[in-house]
Amino acid sequence: MSARFQVERTQLNYTYPEFVIDERTGQVRVNLIDMASGQVVRHIPPTEVNKIVQSYTPVSRHTSR
Repeated sequence: MSARFQVERTQLNYTYPEFVIDERTGQVRVNLIDMASGQVVRHIPPTEVNKIVQSYTPVSRHTSR
């Protein structure tokens, strides 16, 4: 079983993301949905989602005074 939620469609022009969270593992995957057809045009697996999130997470910087 998984939880699904969608970003409001009016915010995006042609596709919108559908975030799917596996309730058992907590892993997140993203489906990009074509607005016109409702079809999944790209699936982003949890490993790729994690890499994207890590690339935007600031690295902790320690400064000595």
